[in-house]
Amino acid sequence: MKMMNSAFNSNTEIALRILLSLYASEESLSVDELVILDFVTVYAKDFGITTYNLHGDNKSKESEFAARRQQVKEAIRFLVTQDYVDVEEANNGFLFSINANGTALCDSMESTYAADYTAAAIKAAEYAKTHGLETVLSDINRKALDFHKEGKK
Repeated sequence: MKMMNSAFNSNTEIALRILLSLYASEESLSVDELVILDFVTVYAKDFGITTYNLHGDNKSKESEFAARRQQVKEAIRFLVTQDYVDVEEANNGFLFSINANGTALCDSMESTYAADYTAAAIKAAEYAKTHGLETVLSDINRKALDFHKEGKK
């Protein structure tokens, strides 16, 4: 799998995180669902579902959220064209699911980060189901607004 050289939040890292999110999920997901789940997974401590954030503690993390949708769309496009993810048309757009090639790639990942991300992604999916995606998104947006207001003081 080849996309970019830079590691942190690079297209490659995001594509692998999205693939792991689909791997951890038991259903097909939309772009918006994947964006929310990836954010919750990376910052799972802040949602009370793990003891640490995979990307550390970051006060401006909510400001990342706005740019993440486009990054996730590009990652999904890459994963589909590389035959790791299948796409299906739904009433409100498209849904994405991991296929056998994607599953094989995830099964071959041996890093601690991949294992930690997958474990957090499972918990993030449960959290989103329990609280509802709309509520989770509202919380993210509210925190982003609070951070923005604090920055203007």
